[in-house]
Amino acid sequence: AVVTPDADPAPGTESLSAQAHFAFAGSALSLGMPAVAARHFELVCEHSSDEQSLSIGSHPTIHARAWSAHASDR
Repeated sequence: AVVTPDADPAPGTESLSAQAHFAFAGSALSLGMPAVAARHFELVCEHSSDEQSLSIGSHPTIHARAWSAHASDR
């Protein structure tokens, strides 16, 4: 079973929604589910704010768009 980040976030964790979708999208892509990954990369762009960075230091929207290109290639 695959856990999805679509559940209601715990109080105080709403700002982590983009990171949850990013992690899920990366996992979906590596598991051979490019359409699912592409949708969650889109959600990263929708849920991230301009001042928010991923835990790895990059801006989630830029990183998600780059990885989304890999999902469309499959």
